[in-house]
Amino acid sequence: MKFVADGMLGSVARKLRLYGMDVVYAPDFEDARLLSGAISEGRILLTSDNDLHAQALRHGARSILLTEETDQDRLVSIFRSLGVKPSGIGPRSSRCTVCNGELVRASKLRIHEALPPSVSQRHSVFYKCTSCGKLFWEGSHWRRISLMSKYIRNKLSEENAERDLR
Repeated sequence: MKFVADGMLGSVARKLRLYGMDVVYAPDFEDARLLSGAISEGRILLTSDNDLHAQALRHGARSILLTEETDQDRLVSIFRSLGVKPSGIGPRSSRCTVCNGELVRASKLRIHEALPPSVSQRHSVFYKCTSCGKLFWEGSHWRRISLMSKYIRNKLSEENAERDLR
C-alpha cells in the first residue's frame, strides 16, 4: 500500500513505515501537490484536514480523514478503513523512518566504524537504508514500538469481536 501524508501527520508516516508501508511525507507540500501526487501515483491520502479530504474525494482520490487524538488510534483508523490486519513490525519488514527508503541487512563488519561502541557490543543484526544510509537495529526503543504494535492489534481485535457479536 502506498500513501501520501499531509504536513500534520509526520509521526504517523514514520510509524506506518515501521509496518513496511510506502509513505511519502513532505511537510512543505501544498494541498494541490499532495492531491496530484495521490492521484498520479495511486497513493491513499492521509489527512486531518476536512477540506483537503473532501477535495480528494471530489477528484476521485482515495483519502482517509484522521480525527483521532493519538498516533496509535490514527493507525487503528487507517488499518480499519483499509480492512488490513497489521503484521508484526521489525527492521526486516520496515522502511526507513527518515526517508522511506528500503532497508537491507548490513554486515556488522562493514558498518562497525559508524556505530557507537555500546551498540556494536550489544547488537549483531543491523539494517541500512538503501537511500539515505541510516543504520537501524532493535535497540532499547524497540520495546516501546512493540507495545504500540500490540495496542493496535488488540484494539482492532476488540473491534472485530464487537462487530461479530452484533
